[in-house]
Amino acid sequence: MRFHPDRHLLRLVAGWLMIVLGLLGLVLPILQGLLFLAIGIYLLTPFVPALARLQVWLHRRFPWIPIRLAHWRARWHQRWRRRR
Repeated sequence: MRFHPDRHLLRLVAGWLMIVLGLLGLVLPILQGLLFLAIGIYLLTPFVPALARLQVWLHRRFPWIPIRLAHWRARWHQRWRRRR
């Protein structure tokens, strides 16, 4: 995998934005706080070791989540391949 500085920066900014929105969502009833936190953790895992450890712990605690995510990811790729 090649290193793209623009994508690296975009992923960091988007990840931290999702974390902030997630924290706001825990307080405000309009936003889905847990969803934004999960997306932010996923985006920042390669850059923040503490979040990588949290992700490993979540995978051990809830083993069905990676299985379901892999299923959703496969369905997503199939849908986009058909549209091309």
